[in-house]
Amino acid sequence: MEIKKLTNLHGELTVPGDKSISHRAVMFGSLAKGTTKITHFLEGADCLSTISCFRKMGIDIENNSGEILVHGKGLHGLSAPVDILDVGNSGTTTRLISGILAGQNFVSELTGDDSIQSRPMKRIMTPLLSMGADIASIKGNNCVPLRITGHPLKAIHYDSPVASAQVKSCVLLAGLYADGKTSVTEPALSRNHTELMLKFFGATPDVLPYAEAYTRITALGFPFLIMNTGMSKLILADGSPRYSMMSMLIGALINTVLDPLFIFGLDMGMTGAALATILGQIASFCISIRYLFHFKSVPFSRGCFTIDGDRTRKIFSYGASACFNQIAMGVVQIVLNNTLAHYGALSIYGSDIPLACAGIISKVNMIFMSFVIGISQGVQPIIGFNYGAALYRRVKKSYLLALAVATGLSLAAFACFQLFPRQIISIFGTGSEMYYQFSERYFRIYMFLTLINGIQPVTSNFFNSIGKARLGVFMSLTRQILFLLPLIVIFPLFMGIDGVMYAGPIADGAAAIVCGLFTVRELRELTRLQQKTEKTN
Repeated sequence: MEIKKLTNLHGELTVPGDKSISHRAVMFGSLAKGTTKITHFLEGADCLSTISCFRKMGIDIENNSGEILVHGKGLHGLSAPVDILDVGNSGTTTRLISGILAGQNFVSELTGDDSIQSRPMKRIMTPLLSMGADIASIKGNNCVPLRITGHPLKAIHYDSPVASAQVKSCVLLAGLYADGKTSVTEPALSRNHTELMLKFFGATPDVLPYAEAYTRITALGFPFLIMNTGMSKLILADGSPRYSMMSMLIGALINTVLDPLFIFGLDMGMTGAALATILGQIASFCISIRYLFHFKSVPFSRGCFTIDGDRTRKIFSYGASACFNQIAMGVVQIVLNNTLAHYGALSIYGSDIPLACAGIISKVNMIFMSFVIGISQGVQPIIGFNYGAALYRRVKKSYLLALAVATGLSLAAFACFQLFPRQIISIFGTGSEMYYQFSERYFRIYMFLTLINGIQPVTSNFFNSIGKARLGVFMSLTRQILFLLPLIVIFPLFMGIDGVMYAGPIADGAAAIVCGLFTVRELRELTRLQQKTEKTN
């Protein structure tokens, strides 16, 4: 036979799936809630042994032409096997599944072929025993077969004498069933398949550190937020609503642009989201402070800074609505961010994608709402003047006109949010296809009732204008506190991260209904007063 030299080779080569990852994908999929789809699975004897073991513990696993579907039942969803678990010749299966079995509420036995029965298992038995596990070598030689009597475990820090991904994985898997934080130190770094997949499947630290980081940083921005809110009202009173709106919009734009940059570009997570928020607040403050040197008609004197009881009470009554609304928005934002980070980590998206997308969408909505709030604040003195002059027909006309304009803007925003979510998100940077998929879903679902979002701010300021400050405060809090806050806490318990998305439109709809009911009653009262005044005149 003569072999001739070739200059070019043509064809396709398919790299087989990774055995270590295939094992772990089946295990984590079994312990997760819902269906895990595994592609490029290595269908070798060892990995098939892992599938067999979990099927014996009640997990439905489908093999559809190379696509593995694992129908997981949650961390405590495994059931006692009716037969001995046969790991074949798979050492990975033996060592990793031992950590899982140690935390169950049933007794199990592991066996394998002659080869596996001669391989040492003391390296995993030692740390498991220190966690309180009941694990024993049936033959007393620290090898398979093993009998494991599962029960709750205690957390440990294990200083491993060897750098072994299998030992480390066994301890970390057992740590899922322990009463605290479990950690492992190695003499050298072993493969991190388990750590990466634990994070991907949602095994994250407690949510509290996220909250602490976000609150600690945003608290630094509170003075700027408070002072800018006060100065914006002074600027409005001075007859410069455009300048006031510009200050608010620039701050919102800076926040929106910096969110994805800090979260993704600089990998700062929740800290980045908080930092973007306060930088936007500082920018708005700086723009507003500049105006203090260019007042047109509002005089300043030493008496302006003298505290007067009656004046303070009036200021509080008229400003309470905006005050409580800002507090509510801050509370909701903190809870929302932490909910997204936590339940995002439990989803296919991870914690960063929902956090970044929601930050952008929130700021885009803030830009839209700035125009609506500007309309509601602009009509406030007109309504107040006419109400004081007993011109009730003009009061109704002014309110309904403001509501119509705000609703027109809301409809335009609704159309943009539903038709062009990807394009809007793209303005603020690029991301993976999963990033865009989540953004589009979040945009379309969370902002689905944007078309009625003008009702609440206009109505709240309407009640403030006619001297009913308590109703104004109530109106301003309906969406944020009465509806949205409870919903973003409760819905994710049953719907995961989708619960956050659906909480938005439900809160919007409920708040609009409440505002509508009170407004109809008030408009009827204005009609009655109008008729009474006309009869008197």
